[in-house]
Amino acid sequence: MVWGRVGPRCQLSTVCARTGRMAEAQRWLAEAHSIAGSQPGLWEQEFLALAEAHLAAVEQRWAEAIVHFQTATKVQARMGKLWDRAQTLRHLAEAHLSRGGPSDLRRARELLHEVQAEFEALNVPKYVGLVYKRMAALHT
Repeated sequence: MVWGRVGPRCQLSTVCARTGRMAEAQRWLAEAHSIAGSQPGLWEQEFLALAEAHLAAVEQRWAEAIVHFQTATKVQARMGKLWDRAQTLRHLAEAHLSRGGPSDLRRARELLHEVQAEFEALNVPKYVGLVYKRMAALHT
């Protein structure tokens, strides 16, 4: 089982990317890919997709970030990780907003509506409220 070795490296990559240590983030991610091999399991696929997405987002490579966030949500759905999927959809919506293309605002709103519905189904009113506030901010 390599997820215990891949996951922490992916998380380190994300932390490094978010704190501006890009070379270190890329090194951790490359190491994670090397350990995961050519046919990673679902856990590794999720970790790798999220790390790739966050790194791409920090580097403002929005098309790549969006693809990786989408991949992560598909894996999370297969794994039944509803909470994680909802959180990843939030990140995906923010990537669309940051990219700012002609259809990105509409797509971000659609995603946020989906996230709100998922948080309602999970009965987490705090997060329903956070998403509602974010959607309201988009209408102003």
